[in-house]
Amino acid sequence: MFEEWQRLEQNGTPVYVQPERPDWFVPDHEADCLFQELQQEKEPGSGRMLTAQRLVSQLAADPASLYPGRHPLLTLTSLKECWFHLTDRCNLSCRHCLFASSPAQAATLAPEALAQGIAEARALGCTIFYFTGGEPFVYPGFVAMVAELLVDPKIHVVVLSNGLLIREHLTELLALPREQFHLQLSLDGLAEQHEAQRGKGSFAGLLESLGLLKEMGFPLTLSVAVNRANVGKLAEIVAFAADQGITNIHLLWHFVRGKGSLAQFVAPALILPELIRAQEMAEKMGVRLDNVESLRSQIFSTPGTKHDLSNTAWESLAIGPDGVIYPSPALIGITELACGPLSDGLAAVWRHSPILEKIRQTSLIDSADYQANPLRFLVGGGDLDHSYLASGTLVGHDPYVELYNGLALWLISRQAHQYPIRAKAEILLRMGEVRHDCPDGGEVALTHCNCVISLADGHATVREFYGKAALTANEEIVNPFAPAQALASFIPTDSWKKSAPRCFKWVA
Repeated sequence: MFEEWQRLEQNGTPVYVQPERPDWFVPDHEADCLFQELQQEKEPGSGRMLTAQRLVSQLAADPASLYPGRHPLLTLTSLKECWFHLTDRCNLSCRHCLFASSPAQAATLAPEALAQGIAEARALGCTIFYFTGGEPFVYPGFVAMVAELLVDPKIHVVVLSNGLLIREHLTELLALPREQFHLQLSLDGLAEQHEAQRGKGSFAGLLESLGLLKEMGFPLTLSVAVNRANVGKLAEIVAFAADQGITNIHLLWHFVRGKGSLAQFVAPALILPELIRAQEMAEKMGVRLDNVESLRSQIFSTPGTKHDLSNTAWESLAIGPDGVIYPSPALIGITELACGPLSDGLAAVWRHSPILEKIRQTSLIDSADYQANPLRFLVGGGDLDHSYLASGTLVGHDPYVELYNGLALWLISRQAHQYPIRAKAEILLRMGEVRHDCPDGGEVALTHCNCVISLADGHATVREFYGKAALTANEEIVNPFAPAQALASFIPTDSWKKSAPRCFKWVA
């Protein structure tokens, strides 16, 4: 049984992973030595054999069943979100723009097609609508359309914007319900880095808009496209956000597409230490890096939950300015991924497009190097968009998987070191002992595309919003894995109550 576990290491901390289940644990030094002897098929001395057997018995679990991929285990039920790339027109011409948007671009979704897309998405159960471009605020009648949509209290609208046209729409924006309207505004660094990408005066304009929006009480997310020019400034960007009263930051991993060049790309090995430094700053400043929190929710979840690629084509799709349906917002305009025209009907394309069906049929097990990453079902296997744009294939080529792996191991190691060592030869922390999310249920969970991970309220990832996961204290929840719950006295009472969401009632 123990041969199923693989030993990894994070700055000297051993992390054992069972890839197929998936599961993980962190032992202390003495237990690690015993486990390494077992893996090397060395028999511990008689005095240590009982200890080794005790440790192995703690890891006993049902063997991982043969995984058929995600398609047989999931059902196409309701569309949860719909993206509208309204226009390629923009008031800026940014040096890294995925779609090479500018004031000169003309491609714009017809109002009739927009109205049709919204109505048909709602009929399919959609409650989250994303609007992007280009710049959504240059779209004629944009805020009035959003206001009409938000009359339904179940609807949430997310807008990806450069934020420079806020003053022009102040009166209309004031009438929108704050709890349903979420803004993700682009920031490319501090003044020098931001204006190098977006033009002179753009940083001052963003500052003015941030002040206006905060005064009006709108929750905001700052979105930072990480590139070679700003990767060394991530912690400083976090501090800047905190000074502006903004508590949520989203990091976008660079796409080599449009004006996004290979020269702007930063290797994951260089991003990871800067990301960790930014996370440490965020904790000091009361800011949330939603990329970190999203991955944390996958790592600290129920053992055996397989995160197998994103919800693209299952729960989410995108409509381009050409009136064509695409799998996701980052893939809009790629001819070979055009799923069908909106005029064919959103439901018909969603259910019957060969391209969307191919994506649904695709699973982590289809990756050529499937076995190479023992963390594959913990980090989700990578982003479909990044894989496709890097290689032309849907799975196995996300250049940022190394970053996800490194961050996952850092989160596990850091959590394990928070607890005092009370005896020798013990397992310090095991998957499931600390919980940060409540999965939808079942063996497979889907990740979310990297363009937006959280709603701009500073509290929940989109996945948590779907499941309405509760992260507040619950008196009924206890830790199922602690050998003796009473011995966990070193954990503050409120902390162990918060370690798992309400949707599980666990008994010691």
